Amino acid sequence: MKKKLINTLLVLTLAAVMTACGSTKQVSVDQTSVKTAAKAVGGKSTGAVAQISADANVADASKEVSENATTNATTNPTTNVAPTNTAEVAAEDYLIYNNVSIIPGGDVAPVLKALGAPDYQYSYKYCGTNRTATDYYYDGLEIFTAPDDYGVSRIYMIRGLDCQSSTAKGASLCQDLNVLKSCYGTPSEQTSDYISYKFNGFTTTITLDGGYPAVIMFSTLDQ
Repeated sequence: MKKKLINTLLVLTLAAVMTACGSTKQVSVDQTSVKTAAKAVGGKSTGAVAQISADANVADASKEVSENATTNATTNPTTNVAPTNTAEVAAEDYLIYNNVSIIPGGDVAPVLKALGAPDYQYSYKYCGTNRTATDYYYDGLEIFTAPDDYGVSRIYMIRGLDCQSSTAKGASLCQDLNVLKSCYGTPSEQTSDYISYKFNGFTTTITLDGGYPAVIMFSTLDQ
């Protein structure tokens, strides 16, 4: 009889645990049978009941986590964000024309908005592609642009032609060459026709005419 009751307890416990693994509800066990079997072997039923209840709760928690993960994956799918095209370009030097900063490599749109309509502009297909490049001409200023991989028109060359233009380094075409050079220090390259200073991503070049500054040019093409 005692052996039979022990077997009954083991069967009930195993059945409860197996049911808990496949169910999300609290497992219900015949408490009288458990108590009777436990008493027959001199033990207590409390531990067995607590173990069965704990196993059932673990199953409930596991399924809840699984269901939450599935719901989150469905309602909150991962979105790949395209790289931004409007990040501000940081430059060590740039042209200032009528108090408007014109940065090599920058987006031309805000520059055009600040300067107003150009005196003249010329558009053409860029390097055999379907994208359009445009050059803009103002009194004493020329801006050359080309589309980047995202279609944003970027400034690849700037030419200041008179004293309306100065640089972020404090140089101006109205200055003596020695004063202008003092704003930059030792040139990266110097000839009788120009002096140039290379920065990260572009070059500032001062073209000379008879030894006097004639044009200040910024270009991203020489890198």
